[in-house]
Amino acid sequence: MDIPTVLLLNGAYGVGKTTVAKVLRRRLRGSVLFDPEVIGYVLRRLPRALPGSARGLDDYRASTTWRKAAVAIAAILGRSARPLIVPMTLDRELLVELRDALTSRRCRVEQVCLVASVTTVYARLAKRGLQPSSAEGQWVRSHAAAACVEHTSRDFERRIDTESRTPEEVADEIIASLEGASAGYRR
Repeated sequence: MDIPTVLLLNGAYGVGKTTVAKVLRRRLRGSVLFDPEVIGYVLRRLPRALPGSARGLDDYRASTTWRKAAVAIAAILGRSARPLIVPMTLDRELLVELRDALTSRRCRVEQVCLVASVTTVYARLAKRGLQPSSAEGQWVRSHAAAACVEHTSRDFERRIDTESRTPEEVADEIIASLEGASAGYRR
């Protein structure tokens, strides 16, 4: 029986997760890209009075509704995707929660953490037009810096440095790593 595989493509905001995920999607036949941030954006726009609203939260990832929805959708999509690619900034707690929930739903979870220096991450965020002085810019930069530090811990052992590398080079390394793990990926 073919076990569904979910690739959690982790890393700080601005490290290049979504860009690399799009390259992987093009290169891995049968793969599907699922960005759970979309669920968070919807929950943040719901009126506070509605159940599941994340409007009053500093970070929608703290929402129980978001966590349950992200896992449920990933598990469903993972059944037909080979693999399901999920770019997301994960701290240790969220990584463990998602990995355990997906594993309990009979998905194999592969986790890769993209890393770069804070300076590089800030430069990439600036290229996107993020204004450091705006409220959003301050939030994203502080969370990106915290993720850069946290992702050096051994909880994130499978790290791939994106510093001075193209998304295609990073994707090549991820594919080689996954093929080495006998995940059965087809290009």
